[in-house]
Amino acid sequence: EVKEENAKKGFKPVTEREDADVDKMDVDKPEVKEEDVKKEDESKDDGKGSAKKGGKKGAKADDDAVADKKGEDTDGEKKEGDEDKDEKAEQKPDPAKASAAAALVVPIPPALKALVAELLPRLMHACFQKNWQATVGGVAGIDALTRVLPISALRANLPKILQALLSALQLLPPHAVTEVAAATKLFHRVLETATPEGVDIRGEDAPPGVEAAVAVLSEELFSTTSSPTVRPVVEAAVMGLSKRSGLDVNKVLDVKPAHAQALLARPLRSKHVNVQTQVVHIVNFCLSARPAPIMSVNAQTVGLLQEALVVAENDDPNTFKGGPAAADSLHALRAACIRLICSAMAHPELKTPPAGQEQLAQLRQRIITMFFKSLTSRNADIVEIAKQGLKRVIQQQSLSKELLQSSLRPILVNLAHYKNLTMPLLVGLERLLELLSNWFNPTLGEKLLEHLRRWLDPEQKMAPGGQQQPRPAPKDFKIAAAMINLFHLLPPAASKFLEQLVMMTVSLERALPQNGVHSEVNSLYRKPLCKFLSRYAPQAVDFFLAKLAQGPFFFRFIDMIRMEKEGENLREELAKSASKISAAAFTWPHPSSGDPAANASEGLSGVGGGSDLNAYNGLKLIVVLAKRMPDWLSSQPDLVKALWQRWNSDARQARLKSEEALALPELLESKQLVKCFLNVAAHDRTRVAYLFDILTIFSARSRVDYTFVEEFYKEEVAVKWSPEERHAVIVHFLDCFKERSLEVPELVNALKLIVLPVLEHTLKDVAVNADKMEEATKVITEDVVHTIVMDVLETADDESSPAHADPLRIQLLRMGTLLIRNLPDELVRHRKELIKFGWNHLKSEDVGSKQWAFVNVCHFLEAYQAPEKIVLQVFVALLRACQPEAKELVRQALGALVPALPKRLPQGDHKYPIWIRYTKKILVEEGHSMPALIHVWNLIHTQETLFFPSRAQFVPQMVNSLSRLGLPSSSPTENRVLSIKLVELILRWEERRKRLKAEAAEKGEGEGEDDGDDGEDEQPKKSPRAGSKRGRDADTRSSKRTKGADGKATAKDEEEEEEEEEEERGRSPLRSSPPRRCPRPDPPRQSRTVGAHLPGHPPIPRRPTRADALRELR
Repeated sequence: EVKEENAKKGFKPVTEREDADVDKMDVDKPEVKEEDVKKEDESKDDGKGSAKKGGKKGAKADDDAVADKKGEDTDGEKKEGDEDKDEKAEQKPDPAKASAAAALVVPIPPALKALVAELLPRLMHACFQKNWQATVGGVAGIDALTRVLPISALRANLPKILQALLSALQLLPPHAVTEVAAATKLFHRVLETATPEGVDIRGEDAPPGVEAAVAVLSEELFSTTSSPTVRPVVEAAVMGLSKRSGLDVNKVLDVKPAHAQALLARPLRSKHVNVQTQVVHIVNFCLSARPAPIMSVNAQTVGLLQEALVVAENDDPNTFKGGPAAADSLHALRAACIRLICSAMAHPELKTPPAGQEQLAQLRQRIITMFFKSLTSRNADIVEIAKQGLKRVIQQQSLSKELLQSSLRPILVNLAHYKNLTMPLLVGLERLLELLSNWFNPTLGEKLLEHLRRWLDPEQKMAPGGQQQPRPAPKDFKIAAAMINLFHLLPPAASKFLEQLVMMTVSLERALPQNGVHSEVNSLYRKPLCKFLSRYAPQAVDFFLAKLAQGPFFFRFIDMIRMEKEGENLREELAKSASKISAAAFTWPHPSSGDPAANASEGLSGVGGGSDLNAYNGLKLIVVLAKRMPDWLSSQPDLVKALWQRWNSDARQARLKSEEALALPELLESKQLVKCFLNVAAHDRTRVAYLFDILTIFSARSRVDYTFVEEFYKEEVAVKWSPEERHAVIVHFLDCFKERSLEVPELVNALKLIVLPVLEHTLKDVAVNADKMEEATKVITEDVVHTIVMDVLETADDESSPAHADPLRIQLLRMGTLLIRNLPDELVRHRKELIKFGWNHLKSEDVGSKQWAFVNVCHFLEAYQAPEKIVLQVFVALLRACQPEAKELVRQALGALVPALPKRLPQGDHKYPIWIRYTKKILVEEGHSMPALIHVWNLIHTQETLFFPSRAQFVPQMVNSLSRLGLPSSSPTENRVLSIKLVELILRWEERRKRLKAEAAEKGEGEGEDDGDDGEDEQPKKSPRAGSKRGRDADTRSSKRTKGADGKATAKDEEEEEEEEEEERGRSPLRSSPPRRCPRPDPPRQSRTVGAHLPGHPPIPRRPTRADALRELR
């Protein structure tokens, strides 16, 4: 579009070479050509205005001509330079340089060139706005634009872009963290793109724009008006440039002596606080630059260091006048001064002052004293910087004893009395102990314990009457916690304080208020104590195992073990002490510890016996440790053996039967043992027996929740175990069934919780996924199938078999159904045994077994061919099974059988299949029963596609039953929903009929399928002739006695057969076609359909027949 527009204006198209030359020019200036100049001159002669190009006004003709001439000269020089570079490249080809050179000469498209000329200045201008929305928008626009610019255009505008981004960083508030991070990231990306690795920054070979960009960074770096947000960004950018170019920082910045002289010319205290901070930052950067510092330690630098030392030593809050802002500025200045002194201490002049330089030696000693003093500051940043500086000094050389004593004396003096203790003092002492723990002796621990007792023992003070009154204990609990936090930093001899410190901590936690933020439950003393115990883990483990039966110590020990970081050493030591845990917890009778509380707790509730509180607490300790270290318990066979003995003990079984009398530790015993065994089975999957041995817990009635066991079976064993491991689980179950090593309730739970979930996950999607089928063959091998059919299902009728129980039969029927539904081809050889197993259970008196048998048989009939008589019997029995307690299973069985009926029961010569006729018959006979009616309508609604060809047989009764289902006020919600579904079904059937009729008309095939159905309502079916085949069959059927699927015989008498034939010949009152017109109409014929009547009219009374009388007699 731009090219077409330029052509209309008469602009000459820019060639690649001209475009490359323009790239090297400043893209901010509009492009001017000779044709434009000529047109402009002509327009001036005619008295017209100057022409516009690219949205800007044209310049004067003389200036354009001069610029054009200069451009031609520079083009010639650059062409010669390019030819020289090409010759050098031919001599020494370098792929990296070739790609970089290719990126430099990429031409800018005209549209992008205009975009840069117009949009980029506006975006950069937005970055200088004080409105933060404009600043953020300018940064986002520059980010998007610089991603598509070539390097040549980016370098040409690099100085201005950097200035705009630095302005944006300075204007954005400190709390705009996300926006500041985005601008910082953009700043570094633009600079890294324009100055890749190996680029020349200084000299003639430096690309245009890069040297100017470095000048922008240098100016900002040495500026005393910079902000805390901008300075770190600029320093990081300069260090990156130094690394990419391979030059020292001094050469990158090209620092002149005038810069340093300007900074150090005036005393530091004569400047504003913010200016002082910036000057200190600049000098710190120059001294800490690597590999060679920009400035050295000379007389001027020493003067600045002395002034900075005075500022760093001043920790008087009274000097902070002017409010919080002034205090923050002074804190920032002090932190910058300490950081400057830390950098200066790395120089040789201060590291080891030369002989005769007393000033430097005294300065170094004052600096070290300042570091010690700053450790007790209330500002955390100052404390951390002072710690790093002191650490650097100690690493350089050891400190003299006199210097240490003089430096530590102010801190140690304040430890003499507990009233002088403050949080900054204790935090500074902690930092000192981290650096100089060997210089302290254990007497410091004794002094700290003495101070801790003050939090428990109030002092006595004299009342005015001469009586002593107790003084309340100190209320600052954080000071006590800070004192406990010092013990883990003391020398190794401090292990002797273990018992005293634990006792003291327990007492301090009991003294905490019960309703405060920090209470005995949420104690702030526990984490510092855990640090001390982790340092002396072996002694701590022995101490707490000896007090396993004492609640105050045991529960605190458990809480500290659960700590992620502080309790790691305790957990590792406990993992090594499995034998100690077993001896302390599971040795019975337990040796008396001499503690009255422990002796009183023996026996607990007195049920079962053979245990005490040591055992229950030891079991809880194992559970907590196994949860934190999952692989530990499976590697301790002796401990697992002790747990297994406890599981099989008669005492536990007795306690399980009397839960109402148990204490809480006894009540949770079985749950904790189960968790231990599941942990072992999860990490050592060869121990499959544990999965089945713990199933006895489901046989007993318990108020303890064992849902986690079921979740483990369904989510871990069934899903995450490999096919080989799942195969081992199934084989173990079959072995237990054959050997009868498990009781019937355990077998039922094993099937329901383990085997069936494994089979369901294994057989999922095997019909459509070849990989899943291959995995299933590894789990369910031919031997497994043969064992299931011959050794499990075949023996179900044997009274001596464990499968003779009804609950187990239900689970076996579920397993057989699952296999038939998903592996029909693998079970072809066992069809006889499978149908025998399912058919025998149809006679069961148990409702659950009977309905699951129907489900099993229906899936069998769906998968395999069977006699039509058997299929029909099962279908009719399911149609009559409308009991509400078995509703879901009957629907599941019909859902499996009905789709297979067109294949298993073909239509033959009759207009409607026999299963449709039986459905209509049962609907007519049982239609007066609401459950039966709902049952049939649900079936038709679920299988609407199969019943569509025969819809004329059911629509009249369906319409008539709507008022019975949904209109009564007492009708339940399910019936009303069903009535709405039936209306929708009728409408869908009608839409489908119209669609099929239209399609048939388009194909020229005449009337559709539906016309025959409608015609069937108009013309009654002819009865078979006497003596014909159909007549003989009808006579034969009327004289036979049939046997249903439930084993009960049913007889059809002649009256019922007559009634059925009459009903088939009768006309429905709801006809879709108009009645025939006769000159003399016959009297209206009464309908034989029970309850059938026209909408809006009362039911037509029917003359009672002989069949009605016989039905009433029955």
